[in-house]
Amino acid sequence: METMRGKGLSPEKVIRILDKHGTKVNLEEAKLILGFMNKLVYVTINDYFRREKSLMAKESLKKIG
Repeated sequence: METMRGKGLSPEKVIRILDKHGTKVNLEEAKLILGFMNKLVYVTINDYFRREKSLMAKESLKKIG
């Protein structure tokens, strides 16, 4: 049975998506793929906010100086 975590992807859904594109993976591989994707999302979002924070700080300095 497929379980959904919020609106995210389940390993079973990953298997079906990849299968439609000709890539066969088992449940363990799908879990590893999801783990990697989650880490990639985390790093990407942190990087985005770090850059935004840096830009906002530069803008604040321009207003002060």
